[in-house]
Amino acid sequence: MDKGQLSEYWTKYKATFNTPEFEKHEYYKWIVLAQCYQKWDWTVKDKAAMFKNTFDVKGPKNLWMSGQFYPTKMLDQFFEIDAEDVTSQFDVLFDETKELNVRIQSFIDFNASYLPKLKEVKPDDIIENHYHGDLRAISLYLTLQYEFNNQM
Repeated sequence: MDKGQLSEYWTKYKATFNTPEFEKHEYYKWIVLAQCYQKWDWTVKDKAAMFKNTFDVKGPKNLWMSGQFYPTKMLDQFFEIDAEDVTSQFDVLFDETKELNVRIQSFIDFNASYLPKLKEVKPDDIIENHYHGDLRAISLYLTLQYEFNNQM
């Protein structure tokens, strides 16, 4: 990861704070994420309950729920199938001893591998691949994890 480029992006983003554009399109995200940060704690024993509770917040939830994009709902269902397996995969995603691109690809592959299992458990549901094929959800989980750890 190019930390210089990330720092540059972050500097430009922060420069938009207190602008009407930020107030209109970005501020609500910070309010919602603040609620998530208060609930996220990957060190707890019942990670499935913590995960579900994290995203039960007041305000718009379009960062993880919109159109055909329902990553947290899908992972809630995966936790119901095998919480230990899902927890292990999150541990891989959060393992900073491995390259980030490897961790992300592993997480994407894991989620894709659970689609048939979910279809078995919920045969009447429409199961589509609209939840972890891009980086939005994974970025959210990484942000929650690292923001939480930075507050400790």
